[in-house]
Amino acid sequence: MVYHCALCKLNMHNVCAMQPLSFVLDKPKRNDHPLTFFTRRDPLVCNVCGLTSEVHPTYVCLKCNFAAHRDCAYSPGIIRISRHNHRISFVQSFPPRKRSCGVCGKNIYSVYGGYTCNKCDDYDLHSRCALRKGDVWDGIDLAAVPEEDDIEENVEPSFEIISEGIILHFRMDTL
Repeated sequence: MVYHCALCKLNMHNVCAMQPLSFVLDKPKRNDHPLTFFTRRDPLVCNVCGLTSEVHPTYVCLKCNFAAHRDCAYSPGIIRISRHNHRISFVQSFPPRKRSCGVCGKNIYSVYGGYTCNKCDDYDLHSRCALRKGDVWDGIDLAAVPEEDDIEENVEPSFEIISEGIILHFRMDTL
């Protein structure tokens, strides 16, 4: 079922219609500025997912010519998916070159956001494919979680190996 407003030509899922609609998103994850609800029903392409939608509320930033669906504005920065060994990170756009999505195999347009692996040169995904819950993404945002490899690389050893079987611990002044 979909709710429809004939005056402003707004369509909304019944679940979305029951949620309070904010006119300003103060701290979206995908933009540095607050986003304002776009009341006109002109089809705007979301800069995060690359899609237009008549049922998802769209928010805009006129300062930087940015548009995003409400859910897309809060999409996670770093995630792990079931189809790749490394974590993947959100990017606002891709450097221009031919890219295909690691989930659906279709072309990725470089002007829209998506996810990429910082360790692999050629693993990229559409936002909508990367964030597909259940079979692709577990729903956990890893932006505040350090990666295991990063932890190991940044830890200074607490000892110095003097010879086989003998170490100098950082708290010891002499042997």
